[in-house]
Amino acid sequence: MRTTLLILAAFPLAVLYCLIIHALGADAMVLRAGISQFEEQTGVSLRFERIDVNLDSVGVRGLRVDLPADAPLRVAAESLEFEPFARRIVLGQTALSYKDAIVLAKGAFRLDRRAGRVALSIPPSSCRDLIKITPSTTRSQLEGVALSGRLTVDVDVAYDEDDIDSTDVSVAYQNGCDIVSLGHVPPPSRYRGPFTYRAYNADRERFDKTTGPSTSSWTPLEDISPYLKHAVVAEEDTLFYRHDGMVVSRFGTALKHNLKASSFRFGASTITMQLAKNLFLERSKTIGRKLQEIFFTWYLERYFTKDEILELYLNVIEFGPNVYGVGPASQHYFGRPASRLNLIESVFLVKLLPSPSTRHRYYETGRISADFRAKMHSLLRKLVEGGRISVDEYHLALAEPLRFHHPGEPPVSPRLTTMTQREILEAASPYSKKSRPRLAEIRYPAGLFVSERDQAARVVKSGQL
Repeated sequence: MRTTLLILAAFPLAVLYCLIIHALGADAMVLRAGISQFEEQTGVSLRFERIDVNLDSVGVRGLRVDLPADAPLRVAAESLEFEPFARRIVLGQTALSYKDAIVLAKGAFRLDRRAGRVALSIPPSSCRDLIKITPSTTRSQLEGVALSGRLTVDVDVAYDEDDIDSTDVSVAYQNGCDIVSLGHVPPPSRYRGPFTYRAYNADRERFDKTTGPSTSSWTPLEDISPYLKHAVVAEEDTLFYRHDGMVVSRFGTALKHNLKASSFRFGASTITMQLAKNLFLERSKTIGRKLQEIFFTWYLERYFTKDEILELYLNVIEFGPNVYGVGPASQHYFGRPASRLNLIESVFLVKLLPSPSTRHRYYETGRISADFRAKMHSLLRKLVEGGRISVDEYHLALAEPLRFHHPGEPPVSPRLTTMTQREILEAASPYSKKSRPRLAEIRYPAGLFVSERDQAARVVKSGQL
């Protein structure tokens, strides 16, 4: 079956081809010949009620696309207009349908720059039939999946690269879908024991990597430093424990960033969406893969708890060339298990995540750039402003030196020890009475990791607290 994207791409191009022929004054026979040639090459039949030619526009009314017999999709558009002086294409209400599922779209697009407005909606439609509308590349990953229930979606997007701050994205949906059969999608039980997924080696070639509970590379969530768990949630997905896999408010922010960068670099991904990409998908950036990502995000949220998702995520993501999972990463960079990471070490590991292979150079050279250190301090501020750490922990982390461990070297000295709330108070009391009530109000459910107890005293004495 031809992919939906090919059909939707060919549809307006074919119509514009006809419009140009007509606008140039071609007679009906030439126009019909052009349409016939397109139909022969694609197997698609174009039908329309009329063509309107005005001083400032040329357009088609009542357009219908009849697809090949083996394609059960139906496409119809109220209108499609080309405005040459305004350098704009206007698409009237267009419907893509299959049995009890329908997708509606309309919009206007500038030809001289990246600007436009598009509205996309799915009236209450059969989840089972909606899969048939997705591109064939998407369906190949979801072979045998059967859904029930109904889905409703409304999306409105306005963007203009000349006025990026005016970008507006509105998304609302009601997901009433349920999974009847997973087909060829791995069952949830696969990820509750040893499993294999596709990772990338130092040369960016894919290879099979085995991990999972009971394997040597796996670190249970309760054995990961609370500092790292707080840091990754604060940096990657502050609403992780409150959303259902997606945060629609992020889409507008991502679109603004992409317009500024003139490339598709930001994807509005939550931790669950990132896990879906790492477990199931390749790193290509296509609409088909994004639809797969949405399905697998829903799959993860449906079958796993938030803690299970976070544990999976921290054990499969890349922290450097051939360094996958927080356990191996902690040993690689600092020569200790993930349970013994202190605050500044946890922040360092989390800030590697956008580009771990590139930022591995800080470990190789033993030197952190001023820009990267500023990024680490920014995350520390985010943690203290979000109430995940205390002001005192923040200042102690700034004073804590970051020491890497390399193979063959002795353990990083001094080894970190746990300083309790009482010990912090004892260390601080001789130097700062103002610190006492503030410290007394702070809760330390995991304790504070610092080099030596007297370091806290030195920091307090120096006036940094």
